[in-house]
This record gives sequence, structure tokens and C-alpha cells, in this order.
Amino acid sequence: MLNYTETKPEIRYHETYSFEAQVCSRRRSSLYRQVLRRAGKMENGVLLEIAPGEKSTKSVVASVNICNSAEQDLLPRLLPLIQVESSFGTADDVSQLPWENSSFETIICVDAFSLFRNHEKALAEIRRVLHNNGRLILADQWFRHSNPLTVNLISRYPKVNGTRIYSSSRIAKVLGNAGFGEIEFEVTGSNNYICTATAV
Repeated sequence: MLNYTETKPEIRYHETYSFEAQVCSRRRSSLYRQVLRRAGKMENGVLLEIAPGEKSTKSVVASVNICNSAEQDLLPRLLPLIQVESSFGTADDVSQLPWENSSFETIICVDAFSLFRNHEKALAEIRRVLHNNGRLILADQWFRHSNPLTVNLISRYPKVNGTRIYSSSRIAKVLGNAGFGEIEFEVTGSNNYICTATAV
């Protein structure tokens, strides 16, 4: 059964990240801090990260990482073990990820969701490599929550050049169809949100 909630905690801007801000480094530390905080404690400390490719705007890098979250007050560190760059999700036919079923208990997908051509097929493949009750954490520059400044923009923004604004209700529907439940959206800045979903 699909169940989703939206929470709007008190925003402490020194701990938030907004995609509108100009950031030079791909490793946007405040964004990763928020994403990894939602990952919580992992039994084996290994997670899969899916992010835009370095070589092309139409490629995705899937990285198996050791996540060191021992220092609670510091940014958890991702130490990459294996990196695979491919066209995963960016073509009409979604290729398989090179891992067996239920290989990971946590997957983070940062700024890659908007690159996927077929969201349900890409998310279903991500679901395949997640354990039951595993967590997927999504953050993307086109994930915007509704507020007085953006409500009209979100409802009327047309899809142009493969990009669009994704409302939380749209993301919940796509995740539900791909085999996820217990979906939570949390505001992370002036108008962005991060989504956490559980594999069912």
C-alpha cells in the first residue's frame, strides 16, 4: 500500500541546500549531508550512489561506496570502491545495473532523476537491486515543493528539453508504480525537497 507524507520542519539554512545556489563542486557538501543523514546507520556501511556522469550529460555514474558515518557531527564520507559510467536510465531501453537482486540496503540518487527518460522503468531497476525494506533517497534540482512563490510555476511549468519540475504527488505515483511505499518528502531549502522511499 502506498503511503506518503510531507514534512516541513523548521528550516535552519546553514544546514540546507538549495539547487538555485551556484556551487562549483559536484560534491555539494550540504546536499550530501542531508541525503546521507536520511540514510541512517547501515549494517554493512555500503551504499550505491547514482549521479550524473562526468563525461556526458547523457550518462549516469553508479558508484558502490563505503559510507563512513562514525562522526555524527561531520559530513559522512563516501569512499568509492567501484564506479560504472553508463547510459542507465537516459535511453528509452533501461539497461540493467550490474548487480544482483537485493544487493544494497541503501541507494542514493542525487541530481540524476531528471536525466531518466522512463522514470518507472529506471526506478523499477533500482528497486530490483534494493533489499526489501531498503531505502532509496532522491534529491534533484527539479524537485520543488509548493509555496506562495512557486505554486503557479510548478503547476504550469512545461516540459522543455527533457526537464520539468516534479511535484511530490507525481514522484509518489511513479515510486509507487515502481515498487516503493512509505514515501516521505522533506523540505530542504527555500523550495526544494528530498524524497525517501522504502522498497516493498
